[in-house]
Amino acid sequence: MPRLRIALCAVLGALVLPPAVPSRADEPITYRTPARVVADILTAPRLPRGAPSVSPDGARLLLPELPSLVPITLLAEPVEKLAGLEILPALRATRTQLKYAPSGFSIVTIADGKKVRAQLPDGARITDLRWSNRGDRIACAVSAPGGAELWIVEAASGAARALTGIHLNLALGHAFDWTLDDKSILCATVPADRLEALPPSSRVPQGPETRAGSGKAAPQRTARDVLRTADDQKRFAWYTASQLVEVPLAGGAPRPLGSAASFIDWSLSPDDQRLLVVRLADPVPLGFPYYLFPRRIELWSRGGGDVVLVGEAPLNRRSAISSVAPLGPRQPAWGPDGRSLWFFSWQDAAGADPGLAVRAIKDTSIAQPGTDRLMRLDAPFSGTAATVATSDQQFDDLTFGPGGRLVLLDDAYAPRRIVRRWWIDPAHPEARHVLTRRSTEGVYDDPGRPLEQPGRRDPQLWTSADGRSIYLAGEGFRADGQRPFLDRLDLKSGKASRLFESAPDVLELPQVLLAADGRRFITSRQTNKVAPNYFARASGPPAPGCPPSSGSIPMTIDRPRRRRRTGAHPTASRPRARSTPRCWSLRATPCSTPTSRWWAPTIATSRRSSSAPGRRSTRRCGAGSAIRSAWVWAGTPTGRSRPPTCWRTPTCSRPGSRATGPTTAR
Repeated sequence: MPRLRIALCAVLGALVLPPAVPSRADEPITYRTPARVVADILTAPRLPRGAPSVSPDGARLLLPELPSLVPITLLAEPVEKLAGLEILPALRATRTQLKYAPSGFSIVTIADGKKVRAQLPDGARITDLRWSNRGDRIACAVSAPGGAELWIVEAASGAARALTGIHLNLALGHAFDWTLDDKSILCATVPADRLEALPPSSRVPQGPETRAGSGKAAPQRTARDVLRTADDQKRFAWYTASQLVEVPLAGGAPRPLGSAASFIDWSLSPDDQRLLVVRLADPVPLGFPYYLFPRRIELWSRGGGDVVLVGEAPLNRRSAISSVAPLGPRQPAWGPDGRSLWFFSWQDAAGADPGLAVRAIKDTSIAQPGTDRLMRLDAPFSGTAATVATSDQQFDDLTFGPGGRLVLLDDAYAPRRIVRRWWIDPAHPEARHVLTRRSTEGVYDDPGRPLEQPGRRDPQLWTSADGRSIYLAGEGFRADGQRPFLDRLDLKSGKASRLFESAPDVLELPQVLLAADGRRFITSRQTNKVAPNYFARASGPPAPGCPPSSGSIPMTIDRPRRRRRTGAHPTASRPRARSTPRCWSLRATPCSTPTSRWWAPTIATSRRSSSAPGRRSTRRCGAGSAIRSAWVWAGTPTGRSRPPTCWRTPTCSRPGSRATGPTTAR
């Protein structure tokens, strides 16, 4: 009887109770997105920063489209971590290259502000691009399975086409370059027999894994993902090998140049007759990152023929010893005429104690244990390189002036924190002209960086028409704040004359020089409330009694704004698309000088430099310098330049007020 009651209760309960609710585990699991206002902030495109890419003729400029987030499809790609590289086998590129690659770009005509967008595939990842020598086309590498595709974009219209059958190998960097006549492009392609990825390596060792030391002390910096086994060596060689080919743009089959190898760098001579090749020596060693591997520097004839060996650099076992430079030739560069090859070569002091280099790092009173040399090898490149100049510091950079009549050199000695800039005339190299010698820890006395002509295949300095001056652009840190500048430096006297200086109420950095007289240039400008933007500037006298005017076209899509105040939560506004951006965003007012203040960036890199700019400093709004703005091209212009007038930015308000600009520390 009790059993019957229990069964009856169970039946009645089943009829009365509602059906069971499915558990959360039965629901499909999908990605969730935040509210639209938050998502718009996180996905808003990044604003371009730094020097823009300008055509060789200075007529056009590229505005990249920079996604703020990395696609999950890219993060899901299988990766091979080899010798310090994260190689994506299916794409023949590194993960770092694709993480920060633009998804497209626009081409802007500087003279009238006309903008056209490159007609590339949606969702493209552009890992490299090059202007043609005439500035009428842009070649770019678009990531694709099997190797990047090579696309040609017309600068005037934005029309784009892909060159079929080309798979670029971007694993080690430099992938293509234009010939001098713009009729062909030299490419580093994936060899035809290596298009497929290797199968996953076995996790079962074939035998005991051993490592043999060199038998002597050799300090090394810690490196990640170094090669450990013979299988690692095989996979590194497979994925980094490239075949150089010449691709005619008018049609025809690509022509191979030389044999496949792992190329660290390569470049055409200025006359297009020879090819300078820096390739890794076989086999690659275990236990080191790829940039320390031994390498060979060779000269190839573009038409085929014998290979000339310039020199060999051994495995760099002393990268952690800052008092000496690597052995062997390094940083080779063509002379402007293509008839000479220049490079640096370190020579240890004869009979020096091997431990002296290590002691010199701590004891800066010890002289540099060796000599760095600037070498020159003349055509036909079959003899021995001659020493042009020597240095008691380590050469860091070399740049030629027009016609090769000027060689600008930078050298440094890390243990003493000393950097020096000087120049020579190759016809009389015994005469050295030191321009600056300063501590790397200081910022107030930084003379700026030398400006080079934009878009050139072979880097070349901007010089005045008479060749007696170069141009420098600097950050401009000083006791009362940061005032970026553009200077003309006389090479004989070493004295600089100021051509432009940022107004105190804005941060405006000269980025690209457009003319040899220094009167036209491009700047990037921002305030503590206005996002960065590019400006084309032309020097000229201001109107009588007034500071110069400034025109601005906002970005097509505004960056979401965040504003923080003490005791308040950060707020944000959604980005707004502007279909007709205003040409003049700065409010014109009668001639007057604003007197408000804002906080300049706080920077402290060491104990020495922190005593100078390592405190909060203020900058007063002022009249600025005698420079007249042309316009900005980061948008569609709707008006022409206006006559000079006085202006006041929104950051300047009543006298004595203070804006809440950001402060930064490093």
